[in-house]
Amino acid sequence: DSSMSTLKTGALRGTSGTADSIQLHASNQSVTFPGDVTVSGTATGFSKGITQIVQTTYDQTTSNSTATETLWDLSGTIKRDITTTSNSSKVLVFMNISLGIEEDVGSDVAVQLTRQDGGSGSFDLIAGANGAAAGNRMRVHTMCNVGNDPNNTWRGSAATVCYLDAPGNAGTYSYSFKLGHSIGSTETLYINRTHDDTDAAWTQRGLTNIICAELQF
Repeated sequence: DSSMSTLKTGALRGTSGTADSIQLHASNQSVTFPGDVTVSGTATGFSKGITQIVQTTYDQTTSNSTATETLWDLSGTIKRDITTTSNSSKVLVFMNISLGIEEDVGSDVAVQLTRQDGGSGSFDLIAGANGAAAGNRMRVHTMCNVGNDPNNTWRGSAATVCYLDAPGNAGTYSYSFKLGHSIGSTETLYINRTHDDTDAAWTQRGLTNIICAELQF
């Protein structure tokens, strides 16, 4: 008979089974399995969650003499590439940036999140990941206070980035950052060290890292 038939049942059980293998719930259109399920072949229509996680760590030190109203581009020093597998993928970006600043000054140090598309070209500001345009104000992701300690002006700090990006197409994307400060003169910014870098147990070396996770829903 070529006509279609409908099988209606509340549960399915194997011929030698002692418990139902699959339970069907009509009220919420869901299916319950008794345990972990292995799928052979391609499954569609499912939320996949995190499909990959990648990380870059930078444990060396670097510095830059940075003028006020400018940004120090770190894409040549630390970046993280990720190749997404779907046009609908989102990329969750985490960064921990260990910072220092020149002796005898203290400042808000700003972090601007940047992205390079396609594995080449410039690292550009991500509009949704940084502050809104407001006159001449610098658009940044976050700010942290570095060196403002009346007893020890060369102390370090850390900036944290957390952003869910939606690049829009499957492909390779690279994430990095730029740094700026609010001092009205040219000052030296440091990565992974403070201004006083004496070889002693009371000075520190930090770590800067970027983690990218691809999410599919």
